[in-house]
Amino acid sequence: MLTTIVLERSSMRRILFKIVSLLISATVCATEVIETGAVLGEYSVIRWMDNQRVIFLAASGQTCDRKDKPDSYKQPLNRIAIFDTRTRQLNWYGDVGINGLCYADGNIAYARRLVSDGLCPKDDWIYLRGRFGEEKEQQPTTSVNAYSCLPEAEKNTAPSWLESARKSGRVFRALKPEHGWLEMAIHPRYGIRANPTFPITVHPPGLPDSKGYPVSDVFQKHLGDGFSLWSPEYVPFKDAYFILLDYYQSSRPPGSPLGWWLYPDGRVEEVTFSNPANQTWGNLVFTRAGNLLIRMSFTKSNFHEAGIYLDDVKGPLKLVSGRVQDKAFVSPDGCKVAFGNDTRRDIVPGTERHKLQVIDVCPELKGSASISFPSP
Repeated sequence: MLTTIVLERSSMRRILFKIVSLLISATVCATEVIETGAVLGEYSVIRWMDNQRVIFLAASGQTCDRKDKPDSYKQPLNRIAIFDTRTRQLNWYGDVGINGLCYADGNIAYARRLVSDGLCPKDDWIYLRGRFGEEKEQQPTTSVNAYSCLPEAEKNTAPSWLESARKSGRVFRALKPEHGWLEMAIHPRYGIRANPTFPITVHPPGLPDSKGYPVSDVFQKHLGDGFSLWSPEYVPFKDAYFILLDYYQSSRPPGSPLGWWLYPDGRVEEVTFSNPANQTWGNLVFTRAGNLLIRMSFTKSNFHEAGIYLDDVKGPLKLVSGRVQDKAFVSPDGCKVAFGNDTRRDIVPGTERHKLQVIDVCPELKGSASISFPSP
């Protein structure tokens, strides 16, 4: 028996929209989310040791009481954890009570709170630093270089000309040790933030002042009037530094670039999007498969929007649902993304317990047909 159903155009459009939405959702859901089961600790830190292993601060489940404040809340104790994305195994590393974890290029540094009989004095810490697995107690240092996890004084010795240049008022920012230093110029105009700076020269180690690599001047015309540049952030799979053009007033002017790639040889390349409308849609994460966007959730009502999306020419495509933390961390090859996520729908925002999750956004590079991404 056949039943004929006559639909109005508006009804047909709604049904077609739902069908298309389901097809898109099915494609997006093909992205496998690797669950580690580990809850991130307070002041969470996530770093990639290589393209397979993630090292991070996890909640140990243990607490200690402040001896000097017996009525204060119990202090949660973090512990270093390592998750292997290939074997799916989680291993604990060292003792509890860890803060200030830094890991880079096989170097590790952290502070460990001394705990005795469940008590933890406020300022009783020891500081450990060295090659991973061989770290030893060291004197506390005021500044550790994020690219090497070594004290600035040990990272690389600045040449004599650079020390003299600093004394004369020139401004430099440290890059990775093999890339040297980035010289910054002070913009002559005054804005809301006085004297924003911009890059002018990359100074590789071992070369004299006159042999630095000039940086193309694409920055000055955008500075002032609410714009400033954020410090360069190294992105391993690009072997380049991302420089964000930050806008700190109410609404970003249309057509302004989001930022640039600065290469160690001084070349500059504007960051592009598959769909320019996605540029400020969420917090940005760079991967080999394309730009990802983190959509935050601050209320229960917009939980359905929260998650990680792919910048696509047709608009953001959702890869992961949940209250994802505001920053995600990408493996050196640009393929795996580690992040904290709380997928519980009905919790009160601000009481999240983020668990570490990992996704691989490059399955097409490994012969998988689970999801196909546009070329980067």
